[in-house]
Amino acid sequence: MSYRPRMDDLRAELDLLERRYGSVADVADVTRLQIARQRHNHELDRVNAELDELLVRRRVTVDSIERLIALEREILRRAIDGERRRRREGWSPTPILGFRAWTIERGRLHGAVEPWLGLTMEATCRTVTAQDEVPHSDGRCGAPACGIYALKRAIDIQDVTGWPTEHLALGMVALTGKVVEHALGYRAQRAQVVALAVQHPDGVVFVPHPVDLWPILDGAGPTRDVFGAIDPYPAMCQWLEVQKETHEWTSVNRTA
Repeated sequence: MSYRPRMDDLRAELDLLERRYGSVADVADVTRLQIARQRHNHELDRVNAELDELLVRRRVTVDSIERLIALEREILRRAIDGERRRRREGWSPTPILGFRAWTIERGRLHGAVEPWLGLTMEATCRTVTAQDEVPHSDGRCGAPACGIYALKRAIDIQDVTGWPTEHLALGMVALTGKVVEHALGYRAQRAQVVALAVQHPDGVVFVPHPVDLWPILDGAGPTRDVFGAIDPYPAMCQWLEVQKETHEWTSVNRTA
């Protein structure tokens, strides 16, 4: 400690004076103080030893708590994952691709319920106040259940949804957030348009990049080739399926 060097210096100076002049007056209490100090030093050593033991016990206790927390988290995660599998929920680290239809009205994509304000849509529930678990998978919001709908196969769009003969758009969407799987498709928390096939008066316009969509929606005409001499429905569906294969291959190679 910091006081020990100073005490050593004073003791050395006192010893020098005693060798020169004999006993020094007024230091009779030093021996008594030294004995008391040694007693306190022994007490300090005992406290330090107990403190070291407490620190070891603290470390062991903290380690035990951390192991219990890790085990608790694992049990909860397994229970949650199991329930989501039973409810057919998906929380994929990469977007899930699906297909859906819109009509084009006043420069916007219109779904079955409401217009999309852009190329992305966030699901809401119209019957349940709690929005943190949308789309609901416990039946609380009734039928039709909430969520943004998309199909696993483009060819199924006509059979499942039907559509008008004019102002039609079929597209591929990337589904993220909470995704509930069904036999033919999905209900998702969020969706983003990643490819679009638009029925134009002169034929079909294929839009593989969303940035090219806006001139068509704004009525400025197609910015890409128009294919007129084709049957729109199978051509649009086949093209979207090809876009899905290309998109999945690109995503895999980006992360490889």
